[in-house]
Amino acid sequence: MLPAEYVSEIVLPTVNEYLAAMGDRRRGYLACIASYHVRDYLHRAEGVGKLEIDRRMREKCAISFDVVEGISNGSKHCGNDRGDFRFAPGAEEVVLPFAFDVGGGFDHSRWDVPGLVVEHDGHRLLVDFCLCSVLWSFGALFPLHLGQIDFSAYRDRVPGDRGAS
Repeated sequence: MLPAEYVSEIVLPTVNEYLAAMGDRRRGYLACIASYHVRDYLHRAEGVGKLEIDRRMREKCAISFDVVEGISNGSKHCGNDRGDFRFAPGAEEVVLPFAFDVGGGFDHSRWDVPGLVVEHDGHRLLVDFCLCSVLWSFGALFPLHLGQIDFSAYRDRVPGDRGAS
């Protein structure tokens, strides 16, 4: 299977299922697992080591890539003991959509939809933003293999990354 086939047939439908139900832990974990393993398909197609794929991704979206990698490995292995983000299943927090008269305060909710939040490197990060950043970064960095896929909808979901290549 080529990288574009894997992304089109497996990754994007899995991520889209999570984006339609962002408070769903199972879908979030599966979306991270599928997305992280794009690196394996690119490794074979590019003929470079996986660490080279990782290096390129970290230059573009280090924190998001760390989160996706950490959730992928941590959820599969009852926690992970390698990488920069040591994720343990269940360590994420579900944040609810903002509503008046609901506990949590402004910094513990989202405006419109629920989501999963993890803490990494002193930042509270929404898993959906990390996934979208990783997806459009794969597309931007590897156009030879993924150029026919339109990642703009994912790029546009990431605050601060709108309009980036």
